[in-house]
Amino acid sequence: IGSGWWTLLDSNNPHVLYRIDPATGAVLHAVSVVNSANMDWEAMTRDAQWLYVGDVGNNSGARTDLRVYRVSLAALQAPDTISVLADTIRFSYALQTDFTNANNSNDWDCEAMVAMDDSLFLFSKNWVSGNCYLYALPATPGVHVAVRQDALASQGMITGASLDTATGNIALVGYTNSFYMPFIWRLSGYPGHAFFQGNAQRN
Repeated sequence: IGSGWWTLLDSNNPHVLYRIDPATGAVLHAVSVVNSANMDWEAMTRDAQWLYVGDVGNNSGARTDLRVYRVSLAALQAPDTISVLADTIRFSYALQTDFTNANNSNDWDCEAMVAMDDSLFLFSKNWVSGNCYLYALPATPGVHVAVRQDALASQGMITGASLDTATGNIALVGYTNSFYMPFIWRLSGYPGHAFFQGNAQRN
């Protein structure tokens, strides 16, 4: 989106998006998302029109205020923009019925998402099983339910996702539960939105 890379800070930091110089790390532009709160911002993705900020971190598994903020790319690209308003996509997980605090010991955490077509796809960070669940929800403002689509034996916790729009390939990054060893999954050749049903390679 223009020159530089857009990024964000984690939980309890300012609700601000930063454009940085990838070579130096210098902040080139800062934009406040004024009608948002950074409870636990963990993921960011985009489509042709919108930037999506995932307030989806849920280490305790107890959150009932999960949401994704949708920000206009056109507004972010304007050099004099210092603040923007966001649309809010509120959601819950279809299968979650227990909201007991289980810090770092639950399968309802998330730090990775991609946008494709008219949907957002969330990749869960499963503290207990070490697998990854794929969830889908509409990329439109409102109150929605994230529906589980599939599972991947990821052999560790997924902490980020990136979609190559030219090839359709998806990269998932993460680390193993016990020894914190990093890994990357490369997903390619999948049908439709069945990201785990094509070629899945772990490195």
